[in-house]
Amino acid sequence: RDAARATVDAGAVCAVFGSARTGLGDAAFADVDLCLLLPGTPDAPPAAATLERVRAALDAASSTSEPAFVVEKARVPVATVALAAGLRVDVVCNFSAGLGNSAVLAEIARRRPQLAPLVRCARAFSRQAGVVGNRRRHLSAYAWTLLCVRVLQRRGELPPLPLVSTKAAVARGPTAGGGGAAGGGGG
Repeated sequence: RDAARATVDAGAVCAVFGSARTGLGDAAFADVDLCLLLPGTPDAPPAAATLERVRAALDAASSTSEPAFVVEKARVPVATVALAAGLRVDVVCNFSAGLGNSAVLAEIARRRPQLAPLVRCARAFSRQAGVVGNRRRHLSAYAWTLLCVRVLQRRGELPPLPLVSTKAAVARGPTAGGGGAAGGGGG
């Protein structure tokens, strides 16, 4: 976090989102998704130079021989690096929708503990069956999470999801529910 913030903008706010924020991921397959909210440019996509600076900071912080890289063609451009012990870190900029989605899913998971094992089982199934990953035109891990939420809704165990203002979720901050990858952002 600190390296990316120092490289891009000292005023940037760095928040965790995705499965690391919601607690719905499987530790053996999870990555850490970080969102840098750059001052003065909320919701604006970052310039290629900004992500390149993030990539360089990630590369410098990595102790592995695998270089960090930028995926500019992703739905949400992302800088990614593999760290020691197989942990992958993805950094996006100004992705407040992902922060909001993660805040909602984290709150649902807190209120309905049955969601986490259901999501983990669905994701394990999708990995084993080879039907996960939007690069292969399959559902993303986030989409599998939403499918599980829908199953619980259909069973009457969850009410309809509220519409959340991503600006409000971001304003609350990562410790109060605003924390949010590049696949859709929540889960």
